[in-house]
Amino acid sequence: MVADRYGAYKTVAEATPILLAFCWAQVRRDFIDLAASRPHQQDQGLKWLQDISHLHQLNDLRLQVLDQPPDTLSR
Repeated sequence: MVADRYGAYKTVAEATPILLAFCWAQVRRDFIDLAASRPHQQDQGLKWLQDISHLHQLNDLRLQVLDQPPDTLSR
């Protein structure tokens, strides 16, 4: 289940076989905070922000072809 950090979701995940994943917007904010607050880890935080941005770009491409019939995708 993709969710924000609302505590009730943790309770549900602990009581069930559901795997909890935080949404990318929240994870992204963590890396912004890391880059801003820890100069010695700034490069690492910025690299993760680049990687997350790339994932968003790939998802945009995926969404563009999601509804296309399979035989038109290879053209």
